[in-house]
Amino acid sequence: MANDIDISFIIPSYNSSRTISECINSIQSSARGSIDFEIIVADSSDDDTKKIIKADFDDVIIIDLGSKTPPGAARNAGANAARGDTLVFIDSDCVAANDYCERLKESVQTHNVAGGSVLNGTEGSDIGTAEYYLEFSGFMPVGGERIVQFCPTCNFFIKKDLFNKIGGFSDARTAEDIELSFAIRGAGESVIFLPAIRVSHKNRTEMKRYLYNQRLLGKGSALLRRKYDMKGSFVTRYRFLIPMLYYVRLRAVYKRVKAAQQVKALTSGVKTAIKAGLKSWLDGFKEGTGG
Repeated sequence: MANDIDISFIIPSYNSSRTISECINSIQSSARGSIDFEIIVADSSDDDTKKIIKADFDDVIIIDLGSKTPPGAARNAGANAARGDTLVFIDSDCVAANDYCERLKESVQTHNVAGGSVLNGTEGSDIGTAEYYLEFSGFMPVGGERIVQFCPTCNFFIKKDLFNKIGGFSDARTAEDIELSFAIRGAGESVIFLPAIRVSHKNRTEMKRYLYNQRLLGKGSALLRRKYDMKGSFVTRYRFLIPMLYYVRLRAVYKRVKAAQQVKALTSGVKTAIKAGLKSWLDGFKEGTGG
């Protein structure tokens, strides 16, 4: 191993002062005694994030990116500095499970690339729960190991040699994880979902920020489908079909929640927030198609 480092944890960060400590602590608590590791924070914050890291985590490597940087580009910067043979990407608003590194240690022996499951870190918030289901209902900790089209890179690992081979992340503002998976599959590898590797994600709980992000994601989804021939691409060419996506996505989310036996979490407040988020996502999708 390069410099006796097994795993490089890479955290892209922008104004993460409220969450960065818990994220780093969770990795360190899970990792000590099981693996040789390093933690790299690729940070473009203008809040106190860097001060917090320097004060409380003197063994964490900080890459100062200067101005606000998209998450994919930040991850690339972290990967360029990494010494480990395996790169693990986790977001600054995520908390690793207690057995996270134990599961990772087992999995990197048999897989070149894989993503783990995402739990709801904002169960007490209707908006946070709505965002969780809209973004991560396909990656809840249910079922067994399986091949998937992509995994979210808030909980994802890849061998560094493979990452370098495919050229890392694109500079897209959204959907960079999906584009990475296209590149991985183009290199002849499969993307594997390992639900036992778990993180909790702290979702947005303010309506304005939630709706703004859903609009960005919708626009990114349309742009991606204009760029690649993938499921749903035809909708970008036949714009009169776009409204049906609202019902397709709503049905898919409810179906996944039911399969995960979490129907009780779909309170009236959560359902209302999900529908508001879907409408904002749809507006963004229309914008991404040029409408």
